[in-house]
Amino acid sequence: MPSSESIWQISRLVRKGTESKNRIDGNLETQYYGFSPIIKADERISLPGYVLEMNRSVYSGDFSFSVSTEDNVEIFFVHGGEMTVSCKKDEGFFCRASELLIVRPERELTLKQVTEASLDLLRIKCSGTLSRQLSELICENDFEIISMSPKEASKIMEICESLLPLLTVQSRVGNVCISNLLSELLTDLYKIKALSISDGRQYRERPAWLLATNDYIDQNLNKKLTVSELSARCQMSESSFFKRFREEIGMSPYDYLLKRRLERAATLLRTTGFQIKTVSRLVGFPSSNHFSARFRERYGVLPHEYRK
Repeated sequence: MPSSESIWQISRLVRKGTESKNRIDGNLETQYYGFSPIIKADERISLPGYVLEMNRSVYSGDFSFSVSTEDNVEIFFVHGGEMTVSCKKDEGFFCRASELLIVRPERELTLKQVTEASLDLLRIKCSGTLSRQLSELICENDFEIISMSPKEASKIMEICESLLPLLTVQSRVGNVCISNLLSELLTDLYKIKALSISDGRQYRERPAWLLATNDYIDQNLNKKLTVSELSARCQMSESSFFKRFREEIGMSPYDYLLKRRLERAATLLRTTGFQIKTVSRLVGFPSSNHFSARFRERYGVLPHEYRK
């Protein structure tokens, strides 16, 4: 299989097709590849599944994607970052790294970036009778968010990457292979969803106390925040708050707060000319030396190097 770099180089040469009608807002940092193959009318009728668009991109800033599936199926795999999924009936569902979102035909929803960390997103827009039928089996409602183990995520990515060489050179035989891979992908997702239900990995709407806590943290990153203060705002004991927060977020309040401080710092370094000591103070580090040390632990470079 070609390397990611060689696939990206090839995709620059063969990227063709119509522009998506869906609206995407946000800063595009990187596009690893992007394909919009042209499928002839007779093949659309004969093939049980086919790819209309496939791309993997990294976004920064206030990413927002208004999705209108029309007669198609949309699949989003989150490599990194976190986004919310909302539609007219459902709001506040989170889709995080190593989770996959699948949207049924004739649905409209909005995806929004949650944190200031970059959002690394793989998108596949597909159609065909079998693709639509399998998506309706997977999605009980308008969409489904599927949590995957590292092994499951690796297998799904392997199938997705197997599509790339076939999309670089279009042919009837290649389109049949793409159709078979789509069928395998959607069938595996159905199996993973069934397993996720049995072992309790179904997605849940984030509770109001957690959303309020996250908002409060984001609005007060320049201040000293403690578990005692946060738990009191939620009318919980410190031990109960700590446990429930970790269950919901997957990390302790301390680790989450540090993560948000450093993400805000990275944004300020990219978008402003503030001195390092000013950035340090704005994200709640009284010592710029301590800030620089923690920043390097997370990003691998010192703040002034990150800015270059």
